[in-house]
Amino acid sequence: MILKEKSTTKSLQMFFSQRQGIFFDSILILSIAAFLRFYFIQTTEFDPDQAILFRMAYDAVHYGLLPVTSNIASIGISHPPGVIYLYMIPALFSANPLGGALLVSAFSTISVLLTYFFCRRYFGRANGLIAALLFATAVTPLNYSRFIWQPNLMSPFVVLYLFVLFRGVHDRRPGWLMLALPLLGLLYQAHPTGGLLAILLVVALVLAPGTVRWYDWGVALIILSIIFLPYIFYLVTTHFADLQTLLILSRRPAHIDRQAFTIYWNFISPFGDKPPYPGSILSFLAAGLSWLKFISLALVVAGALLVGKTILGDYRPARTETGDERSGKLASLLQTWRSFRADPVRCSMALLLIWQVIPLLALSRHQVNLHAQYLFIFLPGPFILSALFLTWLAGWVRLHVLWPGRRILATGIPVFVTLLIIAQLAGGTALVLDQSYGNYTDNAFRPYHNSLASIQQALARTEQVAEQQHVQRIYITSDSATDESLRFLVSQMRHPVALFDTPNCFVLPAPSAGPAVVLTNPYNPLTDKILQRFTTAKLVTTLPRLGGAPYKLYIVSANPLPSTSQVVFPQQLSLTDPHGETLIASGNTWLVSRWLMQHTAQPAFRTSYSYSLTASSGEKHLSNTCHMNTMQAGDQLLMAWSLPQSPLPSTTLNIQGSYGVTTPSFFTKGPLRFDTYHYQTHTQPLISTTKDITLSTGG
Repeated sequence: MILKEKSTTKSLQMFFSQRQGIFFDSILILSIAAFLRFYFIQTTEFDPDQAILFRMAYDAVHYGLLPVTSNIASIGISHPPGVIYLYMIPALFSANPLGGALLVSAFSTISVLLTYFFCRRYFGRANGLIAALLFATAVTPLNYSRFIWQPNLMSPFVVLYLFVLFRGVHDRRPGWLMLALPLLGLLYQAHPTGGLLAILLVVALVLAPGTVRWYDWGVALIILSIIFLPYIFYLVTTHFADLQTLLILSRRPAHIDRQAFTIYWNFISPFGDKPPYPGSILSFLAAGLSWLKFISLALVVAGALLVGKTILGDYRPARTETGDERSGKLASLLQTWRSFRADPVRCSMALLLIWQVIPLLALSRHQVNLHAQYLFIFLPGPFILSALFLTWLAGWVRLHVLWPGRRILATGIPVFVTLLIIAQLAGGTALVLDQSYGNYTDNAFRPYHNSLASIQQALARTEQVAEQQHVQRIYITSDSATDESLRFLVSQMRHPVALFDTPNCFVLPAPSAGPAVVLTNPYNPLTDKILQRFTTAKLVTTLPRLGGAPYKLYIVSANPLPSTSQVVFPQQLSLTDPHGETLIASGNTWLVSRWLMQHTAQPAFRTSYSYSLTASSGEKHLSNTCHMNTMQAGDQLLMAWSLPQSPLPSTTLNIQGSYGVTTPSFFTKGPLRFDTYHYQTHTQPLISTTKDITLSTGG
């Protein structure tokens, strides 16, 4: 009885000790991962893709639009909508896109913790701790853990998928298939390369005999059908147009190169896929962290070799067989196969190695350029392999190295691992600080980067100035980098806003309407020229923008119009001056014509209005389209054409135009409305009462 009580007490002590270890490990991992992913998250990137995804989620919740696609892939097809349904969770509570970024950060943090539990269960506590901390602090995965995007939600589902497959292959427990197949569907919806993980599913089916029941297939396929039902509806409605696009792409000549390997290496390198900005904190650390790139790769390769050795076990290739010995060859191979498949450890290691090798080889042959998100399916694999080698090395030292070398190495390995994690933590922290304080540049590229905090602060300041100055009209310029973001955020503002794109055009109030507040986007020198020439503009303030040139906020009063105007397009546009103005901005010459809008169009749900004007001189045609979210009769429209370097054949231009209304492309089925990324534009030609406009040499 006493022995039994002692045994029970010892078991309880071991139980609570184990639970205590898990608790403290989890606190450490969560503290580091959460800090790196949530610190200054309000500075998250908010560019067109982010705006589209969160807007579709918000519209689904608040307007009853069921998404059947998300946005468009780089290859021109529509992504499935699965991730939109996840972003609907934060959109349910707030229109602030920050909620979407918080969801991504939370999912990424969870994936780090799942990595710990997965590795702890199958490879031991030390392996779990090392793999999770390496994953938590790696720069490239961290970079994609802080903004809204479909692939950025993949990582927890990858770990869960691996967990489920190991349940069948290693634990030999049934029921894994009905979870694995739906997870595979979710991974495909996050990014099409997730479909490559079907290779692991096939391998698991082969290596987990007797664990799949007949009804597992039925349950899995039903869940998978529900997941894909909206997208299937879209494909049927569009007559499988996207599949036809994929077939066309598949006929392109493929080539083999090192792109996939380079991106894979970037996942574990200290600086990711591009060198650090010269003025950044990460640049300051660059020299001291450069060794990480090669050390990290060596650890991954060593881990892969170790896994390969475990898979082979005690296997020895058979000698060449002759004569009667050949009759036993098949039996010997079958026996080897049965022995391998009966060993859960070797089978699970084979699954792990195939995960990191076969899809990488498949991606090495491709028709289109690869990007980082194409290889998210491999995370956190490299860090698991590194942790496997490091923990094996520590165990090998304890067993095979004699004193005093054992003591030195036994101390040196944990110190090395600690320094490795600290070095990665320094790089990850530097990345976060650089992103938070704008230590990067984007003015050399188009479209440029925008942080959510910068845009929100600029819009809030614009409304504040309008209220302080008692100004009723707000005008905001946009371009390809800010159009989608501003269209969503402007719709949440308290005051009505006229939003239009530049540098193609500029909208101004009528002189009689009084002053207006105008917020202009960066990197558009023509805007300043137009304000100087056609308005009396007072610069109120410049609004800081992380990483680049600021926004500018003006109080603007339009200059008086000519006493007469020429009606060129009845009920649409009248020409205020038959002489165009030439303006020079950043070395380019622009022709600017001044029009008066006669048409009013109120803001409507995800609707834009446009005027397309073409100025022709001989065989040369200058075309331009101006998009607006609203129109007000009496407002001025300034259309700007970029003039070619060679002179025009004539100073007389023939003007033709059209008016367009762009609305979302919805599908309806009874009372249900289904949302897509696509839009449709209804255009009508503008009937002109005059043909010519004469250029002047103003400037």
